[in-house]
Amino acid sequence: PGFTESRKNAYGNAELTAKMEIVRMMNETMTSGRSSSVFEDIITGEDPDAKEKASKLDKASKIVDKSLDKALSFLGVSDSEINDMNEDKKKATFQQTFNSYSRSLAAAAVKGCGVVATSEGKAGNSGYQMAVLMKYAPELRKLSAIFSSGKIMPVPSGKAKNSLDKLNSIPAEKLISNHGSRLMYDKDGAPMVVGFGQRSYETGGRREASKVSAAHSKAAMDAKTAIKNFVAEDMTVDEMVESAEKLTEYDDGQENYFSQEKWSRSIKSKETTLNMDGIMTLRKWRAKHPLTNEHIAGVIVYWSMENRKTAKGMKKDSEFDQTDDLIENKKKTKIDPTKDGYMDDSDNFFDDDDDF
Repeated sequence: PGFTESRKNAYGNAELTAKMEIVRMMNETMTSGRSSSVFEDIITGEDPDAKEKASKLDKASKIVDKSLDKALSFLGVSDSEINDMNEDKKKATFQQTFNSYSRSLAAAAVKGCGVVATSEGKAGNSGYQMAVLMKYAPELRKLSAIFSSGKIMPVPSGKAKNSLDKLNSIPAEKLISNHGSRLMYDKDGAPMVVGFGQRSYETGGRREASKVSAAHSKAAMDAKTAIKNFVAEDMTVDEMVESAEKLTEYDDGQENYFSQEKWSRSIKSKETTLNMDGIMTLRKWRAKHPLTNEHIAGVIVYWSMENRKTAKGMKKDSEFDQTDDLIENKKKTKIDPTKDGYMDDSDNFFDDDDDF
């Protein structure tokens, strides 16, 4: 359970990592620093001025120490453990340290970055991995600008392909490996931005149908989000590497080596809002994952300029509905329901021999 969600999250992480490289190429600043220090303290002989009379507190502490040692021994603590507790801090005679710090900061709005290919599967003993190849090109950026404008305008055409029919006819099992968004072309060469989404669901029980419906709804949201991320994503990348190394030699001849390396990376996509008019659902599908047999519900949505024209036309038509106007006239004048081609819901609109 949850394998499909983990795959979805892994894909999202892979896509962010790919976009991170594009953001860095566009706008990156580096900060770095290094430090090195050497310390040496070698003493030969005894300094007579360093001696001083022990205070009463020093003497009292020795009595307490001896009493505690006897009590620990009585309780079963070994002599070696007691000696470790009583061991004085070693005196360092030599110490060499080195520190380095590097930080990369990058921020840019990535507009029109589309998926070219995705790959997933077991990677030996490294577990299940997800990979994504992305493209960032002028034609994609131009299409992104047209999309985000919200206007009806000419779009650059490409090679004519029957992508819609192909997406509708491809076996559902082959859609499992599709994530994110892709640029495709219809039979007339008009561009379309296609979004893919998928979620898992549990089978059995009286609520299976509602679970499938919920999975499709969530998958549709994922697919639409993928299209939105194609259009524009305002990203920031912050990566830091810090290294430290320390070598210490003590007066008893022993040595100690310490090293530490810290690494952190943060990739953030800022929250933005975009008008998505013109997005339509192309297909809903269901399949089983070949490795886990998990049930998956998927959705394919797509945007095109023709879809946008249709959406804007529907919006314009809804501003004045003749049916609503006729209903108001009927209430006022009590017109004959059979006149002017108008019938209410009580009339039998279809003949018995109508062909459905």
